Amino acid sequence: MTEADDPFLRAAKARGLILPGPLADFHSGAGARSFAGQCDITRGRGALVGLLLRLGGFPPAGQGIAIRLEMRTVSGLTQWRRDFGGDATVSSLRFDARRRAVVEGFGPFRVTMVPDIDDQGLTLAISRIAVLGLPLPRWIAPKSSTREGVDEAGRIRFDVSAALPVLGVLIRYRGWLVPE
Repeated sequence: MTEADDPFLRAAKARGLILPGPLADFHSGAGARSFAGQCDITRGRGALVGLLLRLGGFPPAGQGIAIRLEMRTVSGLTQWRRDFGGDATVSSLRFDARRRAVVEGFGPFRVTMVPDIDDQGLTLAISRIAVLGLPLPRWIAPKSSTREGVDEAGRIRFDVSAALPVLGVLIRYRGWLVPE
């Protein structure tokens, strides 16, 4: 994977943003890359939340879970495979030039995320979500406060969350990664 391939770097550049060095390094590089670390996962409650998370391929809740992230480009798409202690979540990501955003696909869901940079690192806001190709109205679409940063030890920190207006928290996972 190179800067030209990574959808996050392309979306940031299209918006006139420059990722800080360690985050730019995390998102760039040649070929397949892998990272390992640890995270905590919180899932929302209820049958509908459980169904939505199952359809998206998201992991069960837990604390101190070993995580491994593999990033690779396959047929023009960037694929992220997250292994949460034996439970895999796979997504495909691409750069949407028209929206200057990243589109990530999980099962039947396509989530469009707009990057921004602040003194803490990279933030991603959901601007659009489609299910089976049909866009959801904004009032029912999940909200996210996803962030990537770097801690004092040089580890990549992540805090990924999604919540629905009426149902509340869908999922939140946060932790750290280092190159393998």
